[in-house]
Amino acid sequence: MPAAESAEIFQRELARAGNHSVTTRFVPGAGHNGHRTTDGFDSIGGAVFDGKPLGELGPGYADVITDWIHAVADGHPPAWSAAPAPP
Repeated sequence: MPAAESAEIFQRELARAGNHSVTTRFVPGAGHNGHRTTDGFDSIGGAVFDGKPLGELGPGYADVITDWIHAVADGHPPAWSAAPAPP
């Protein structure tokens, strides 16, 4: 699924569910799970899980997730934000 369409669906459904602390970012070269890929289906580098390559995390993915978790754990969930979708 294209990144822009996927993000739009996630944002719409999370808002409808009342979630007001959504951060949407796009990680170049990473799939929906944040792991590196060239086409959204293959996995590049990283550990092997259940006999299949999991792939390394895309650059910057862990920082975005970690910052969000720390903010929520500190009682200051970030306001809704969305990066522009890639072309």
